[in-house]
Amino acid sequence: MTSKSDLLDELAASPPLAEKLGVVRTGAAAVVAFEQVVESARPVLAALIARVAKARVWIVCADVRAQESVHNELLHWHPDALFFPEADRAPVEGALPDPETAAERLALVQTLATSRKKEITVLTHASLDDDVPAPEALKKLEIKLTRGARLDREALLRQLAKAGYEHMPTVAARGQYAVRGGILDVFSFHHALPVRVELFDDEIESMREFDLDTQTSVRHVDACTFLLGDATTDAPPAATTTLRELIRADDLTLDAGANFA
Repeated sequence: MTSKSDLLDELAASPPLAEKLGVVRTGAAAVVAFEQVVESARPVLAALIARVAKARVWIVCADVRAQESVHNELLHWHPDALFFPEADRAPVEGALPDPETAAERLALVQTLATSRKKEITVLTHASLDDDVPAPEALKKLEIKLTRGARLDREALLRQLAKAGYEHMPTVAARGQYAVRGGILDVFSFHHALPVRVELFDDEIESMREFDLDTQTSVRHVDACTFLLGDATTDAPPAATTTLRELIRADDLTLDAGANFA
């Protein structure tokens, strides 16, 4: 049975794909166009390009429909492909953005600003000029915890309170924390799920994400980062940038149109 990797190898070896992928691999040309690429073949081609690219790959789609289509198919070939959701365009002035979308966007911005992995990110043209927290601003808001490390619990609680986190009996929303003996629950502004930190004396014995409704563990984590502030709403202009500015000089940008370039 032919594996996905073997199939990609076969496709990459076929002319004229091999020649153009070779240009991508060496970076010999600023622009490489794959002409007349049918829509159904674009995710596979994106996976091929990502395999040979030296840095991160950004796939820019015309709209959300195209973005969802490319991303869903791309997951078959590259399961770690990221989906950057468009910002909510409030139909009524003053309406609050969807907190789930805002948290997902913030988490991805943090990943893209700090990670050195070769991520593939699928986004829309409209998202490129969205305001997002600048990497420097995020670093000032971050506090990182690692399993097995020492933790000054009282100092952390003071930091959370000063940053505007609410002390609650049980966390129910982002920006809240709860304390029960040696257990500390924190729901950071950019997390999809809250994190439960269990201490043995002053050592972090375990950390795990948990479900709000059932209060049961979802998965254990070795490290996590909390944001000491809501960078999506409280950041001054100097602390923001555009998503476009997060694209590094050596990153590869693909326009997911008829000519994949």
